[in-house]
Amino acid sequence: MIGKRHILAIPVLMLTALLSATSGGGALAAEQPVAMVTEISGEGELLRDGYAHSLRLLAELEPNARVRLKKDARAVVLYLQSGDQYALSGPGAFTFGQDRPRAEKQAAAPMKLGPVSGKDGKAMQIRNASLSQAGTVMRTGGRRPIPAKHPKAAVTLDTPSLFEWEIIGGGADYEFVLKDEKGNTLFSRVLPENRLSLPADIALEAGAAYRWSVSARGGDGSRFLSVYTFRLADPDTRAGFDNFYPRETATIAERVAFVAWLERNGLSEEAARYWDELSKRYGIYEPSRISEK
Repeated sequence: MIGKRHILAIPVLMLTALLSATSGGGALAAEQPVAMVTEISGEGELLRDGYAHSLRLLAELEPNARVRLKKDARAVVLYLQSGDQYALSGPGAFTFGQDRPRAEKQAAAPMKLGPVSGKDGKAMQIRNASLSQAGTVMRTGGRRPIPAKHPKAAVTLDTPSLFEWEIIGGGADYEFVLKDEKGNTLFSRVLPENRLSLPADIALEAGAAYRWSVSARGGDGSRFLSVYTFRLADPDTRAGFDNFYPRETATIAERVAFVAWLERNGLSEEAARYWDELSKRYGIYEPSRISEK
């Protein structure tokens, strides 16, 4: 028979083991990335979990991650917290430490480049935990969503003057409602169009969160409802955007790093616009869109 003291000890031992694993001592711990790929030419692979994956822009590299580059391939990686950049040249493999990559065997030593820095000289730091890339979408019992067209980002640099959503069908009237983070209604209107210009006298505050919803009833009686959230950029985010916006002389790696900074700060619409600029100017596409090209 197991005594009470032993029965109590079993959950304690299980909890201790779980805490040990999640604090970095076991397989359950998820290590945060230390670096990111910001430029790649030629063929490269990310070696992970016994498999070789094609090396892509914005690939995140955890401590002890391994990258293998084929002959004449080149990659630039950005260390997220320090802003330091390293150029890697193939052929050869590289292992990523907490503060710099190291060449394996006969590979050429990584070349340290200047850090990605802003106009004030401070290094760009990219947070590991990214914000939601789009406003929250909520559905309520049996109601179908109405996809948003603008604003879609979690954070916006400027006060949205136009709200726009997808058409659900001809003849539908839409009810638009804008609320502050406390749930107070700031503006509402029923209209037949799928867009609305916010009146000039509706003042939104920097750094504050807002929620907008649009609902409708389709011609077949179907009910539609979506609720989206966004936040106006606070002064620090706005200043960071101006500070890190690439100079005309910026390298491709620095420009891609700026896109990553935008995405990590919730400025997904700004990031999409800058990806478009990179595609037109350099033929570089957002990794998620490569399969579509």
